[in-house]
Amino acid sequence: MSIQAIEDAKVKAFPTPAKPAEVIAFTAKVRRRFDPAAIAGKLASTLVPPAVVIVVMLVIWQIACSSPNASLPPPSQAWNEAY
Repeated sequence: MSIQAIEDAKVKAFPTPAKPAEVIAFTAKVRRRFDPAAIAGKLASTLVPPAVVIVVMLVIWQIACSSPNASLPPPSQAWNEAY
């Protein structure tokens, strides 16, 4: 069961009246210039908060585990043993 082919003689084109199209003017896109201060600000706002949290966590870990009977070594001892 296949679809029967349409003969070209049976197909008619319907003419459409040509209408004038509305012309839309696009504004030119403003190019951004290289702004090192903006890039540095965005980079700092992305990198500084996680770095501060990591430093605070390491300080808390160092204070909590610096006693001789602590079950975990402080990060300074782990760093010295690793390197």
